[in-house]
This record gives sequence, C-alpha cells and structure tokens, in this order.
Amino acid sequence: NENKFKDSVDAGILIFNSHITPMSLIIIDKTLQSFLNPDSPNIFRLAIRLGGIKESFPRQIDELRRISLQYKAIDFNTPSIKTIWNPIRDMNFGTKPPIFMSTVINLLQSDIESFISILANWHTKLLDNMGYIADIQNGKIYCYWYGEYEQQKTVLTNSDIFETLHDLRTNAKMLGGFLTITKAPPQIRNKIDAFEHSKTSLDFMNRLKFKFDPSNILNPGRYRYIGGI
Repeated sequence: NENKFKDSVDAGILIFNSHITPMSLIIIDKTLQSFLNPDSPNIFRLAIRLGGIKESFPRQIDELRRISLQYKAIDFNTPSIKTIWNPIRDMNFGTKPPIFMSTVINLLQSDIESFISILANWHTKLLDNMGYIADIQNGKIYCYWYGEYEQQKTVLTNSDIFETLHDLRTNAKMLGGFLTITKAPPQIRNKIDAFEHSKTSLDFMNRLKFKFDPSNILNPGRYRYIGGI
C-alpha cells in the first residue's frame, strides 16, 4: 500500500510536469475511497480530470497510459464521471455518513508525500477515522472525518480532537505549511483558531479592522476566536 501511494505521488508529479493538461489531479486515500465508492475500497486512487479541447483527449490519454506503465502499482483505467467526480462534488451535501469535521493543509507540492508518510505512521482515534484527498496540482491535503459528532463523542473527547489538530498543525509547520479548519462542530470551532494566524498578521488585521470599522459595527464578534478581532 505504501508503494502504491508513493507510485501515485510520483506519477502525479510526472503528469503535472508533462504535456497533459489536467483540470484536477488528486490522490484519494483508501478510507475516503471506501466511502465514495464502496465497490472499490482499500485502494489509493490517482484521479485525473483532463482539460483542454476535446480533440486533445486521445493524445492525453495515450500519454497517461505510457506514464502508468512505468509504475507497477498503478492500474490504468477510465471510470465514468459518476464513479469519482460526482461523489467528490457532493461531499458535505447529504453525505452518508455525514462529515462532522474537515481541514485543508497547504504545502509545497514536493512535501505532499512527506506529510502523508507522517500520517501513515501516526495512529490516534481521530486519525484512524480520517480520509483525505491529496491535491498534487495545488499542494493541498483535504482531510475529512465521517460520522455524527454526537456519536463520535462516545469514543472521542474534545481534548482528543484539539490535541490531534494541534499535532497536525505542528507537522504542517515543520514542512513550511499551515492547516485551516474548514468545518467543525461549534463545540470545537468556538475554542480553536480556524486559521492560526501569526501575531504579525493578527496585529495587521486588527489595525485594518480599526481603520475601516472603528466602532466595530461590521460582524462584531464573528472573529472573536482569531485574536479578538
């Protein structure tokens, strides 16, 4: 499985630097894949959505096939749009089971593999219930946690969640990246900085806010957990 992931990353970077013009270039991990497509669980999926004019598709597909042949762990196929992209599009909208928390980690493209390797060797109650999409094209890792929050509380405490989010952020920082919380229950979001701004940026945001809204009329308290803005 580790070889399959490494091959997926290497192939993805090779595709990104080739004459192929992907609109999307992502890796879907095994956990998330089992939710999106139960018929093919326990696999990593390197998914490419081609861009460009329609006439270029045969050439691009041929080049994709040639690249895939370089990696033994990759099986080349062309599934329908309903198999991959529609389920991703519909995530967070009536997903079964629902997503109770999500984050996005921004990194250099070359550091995606290093961060995923950290995740692969790091087990907590929270991480064991996480699926992710690694966006090789844009240097992002989208993390998703499935299930109802009230049910999760039977096996997870808020302290477990805070600790894991803090550790995820620490590891992202070590690689020069950062983590943003994009969805979380109020009990979590109200007690943790969703964006984790530095003191310098917070000071600038406070000065900017005071300059244009000295009476704090616009969205008062909306960002009270981000430096008191």
